[in-house]
Amino acid sequence: MHSKAKTAGSETATGLSEGTASRHAFLSSLFWWVIGMTSGFMASLLLAYPDVVPGPALLNFGHIWPVHVHLGIFGWIGMAFAGAIYFMTPVLCKTPLWSEKLGVWNVWLWNVGLVIAGLTL
Repeated sequence: MHSKAKTAGSETATGLSEGTASRHAFLSSLFWWVIGMTSGFMASLLLAYPDVVPGPALLNFGHIWPVHVHLGIFGWIGMAFAGAIYFMTPVLCKTPLWSEKLGVWNVWLWNVGLVIAGLTL
């Protein structure tokens, strides 16, 4: 019984290389960190100078601040945690993820949920 040892970056049964889900999660985490910190900066400007950004109600402090908090918690920290889990589970268990494709789908559905939540808060 010869079993071929999988190396980092080798392809899984779905054609995705190992670590694809964790890379997607970490890159999404960085994206949401930038968006969350930008909205935090905008919220701080709106708190100090309420008339700095004239426009619709979506751009007032009462809307931007919850978006900043939501994206910071669920977008940045939550996605980074998911990326860490996707990375550490195969390393600690010495086995690949059951489905990299399922992990990638999870990350993208989480991203869609963050966009919807950010627009409806």
